[in-house]
Amino acid sequence: MFLLSKLDSDERRQAGLLASMEGWGEYGILALSAPADRQIYQARFPLLQADTLTAQASANQLDSAFVAGLIRQESAWDPNAVSHANAIGLMQMLPGTAAMTAKSIGFGAKINLTD
Repeated sequence: MFLLSKLDSDERRQAGLLASMEGWGEYGILALSAPADRQIYQARFPLLQADTLTAQASANQLDSAFVAGLIRQESAWDPNAVSHANAIGLMQMLPGTAAMTAKSIGFGAKINLTD
């Protein structure tokens, strides 16, 4: 992200749009953060892996728009995101909380918070 600071606003916008077209949601979101870019909704609010997201949200009786919004807010669609509190993955779950939640809903398999 250091290189984004070296680009002028037009170059940064083009980099963000290119990242979005390539499916690199987190980079498009970060690059398109200027006030002039606020109306580029599709690139700033991508819906990545829509089929998987919709299927998993439905299987867990969750609204897919809510899940997509949560992911966008918490990790900007970066599966490798790690917070200062050590929350990880798309939904920024703390490992202990994720394990406890998985157990409470009967999810016995080993969970992968970055998938």
